Amino acid sequence: MENSMNPTPAPVVSSPSSPPHEPEPKTSYGALIGMLVVVAAVVLAAWYFLGQRTSLWPSSEDAGLTELETQSTSTDPAVIEADLMAESPDEFDDELDEAFAELDASFESQ
Repeated sequence: MENSMNPTPAPVVSSPSSPPHEPEPKTSYGALIGMLVVVAAVVLAAWYFLGQRTSLWPSSEDAGLTELETQSTSTDPAVIEADLMAESPDEFDDELDEAFAELDASFESQ
């Protein structure tokens, strides 16, 4: 009877505590949309500037190119010498100086 008067408490079984319910993180598309806008702007700017640079390239109607096309394609030494004599070294130097001046001016304008 003694046991009935002083009952021993039942062992406490601890149940594993579940972690508190964390809310699902919200997905933000703002950063993704921002990156897409920046990439699109860079691509459009590159396309624009590439178009500007190609307008600086010589056209197919370039006078120097036309002169080169009028030269003979013969391998005869006399014909080659005649082609070389058709343009004086001074004219060639002047054309090179002019080309370098145009190149320098294009770099300075950028």
